[in-house]
Amino acid sequence: MELASNPATRPATAIEIDGARASRATILIRLAEDDDAAGILAVYAPYVETAVTFEDTVPTPDAFRTRVAGIRAAHPYLVAERAGEIVGYAYAAAQHPRAAYRWNVELSVYLAPDARGRGVGRALYEALLDLVRAQGAKAAYALVTVPNAASERLHAALGFERIGLQPNAGWKAGAWRDVAWLRKELAAFSDDPKPPVPFPVLARTHPHAVSSALDHANATLTARMSEKRAAGERALEEVRDDVSETLSGSDVAGRR
Repeated sequence: MELASNPATRPATAIEIDGARASRATILIRLAEDDDAAGILAVYAPYVETAVTFEDTVPTPDAFRTRVAGIRAAHPYLVAERAGEIVGYAYAAAQHPRAAYRWNVELSVYLAPDARGRGVGRALYEALLDLVRAQGAKAAYALVTVPNAASERLHAALGFERIGLQPNAGWKAGAWRDVAWLRKELAAFSDDPKPPVPFPVLARTHPHAVSSALDHANATLTARMSEKRAAGERALEEVRDDVSETLSGSDVAGRR
């Protein structure tokens, strides 16, 4: 909590509380486009200094653009955009290149610092799960460097289960890091499974399935952000009342 630097000269209504005034700008979940690579890289680059990703060098813009295009050629790639700026993204990718694994997908999500704690990651993931399920995927996987309480809570809330722990999976940020393997079953495993549909084909032949997933994610995100904003405004009013009473009490005491 950050109060006015000089309460004696500033009214209680001028008190500012970090995080209490959530941005009212709309965050939109949409499909990534070719021109989004630079904005996506801007979100991703700071994570390279952490243990969240095992990549140790920030990709060049050209290399990252090629990477994004390669993923989009077969799988959904989503971005969260606020006022024209990308503040988060999520995508699905092949869990393994060999053909027998093609019913599995591996999911990833990254958020800019000021987009965390607002339900953006969950909205991205929910849309992503709907889309890969529509493609015909049977199971979704996620690899999480642990400990990572926020990521583990998100995956648990979405029905992922930890199926294993890879100890000392990699040396990153000055230490050996463990990686948890998480899995969520998406559909029944029949004896004659149809191959998953590449995402560009799904988007072309079943546009309603794609738009429905995005619309649902955006409606849910808007509702969650409205709830958080209302809660923050209530908390702000409560603190303003408390501070107002404290200042009033101090003033009375000073006159004795």
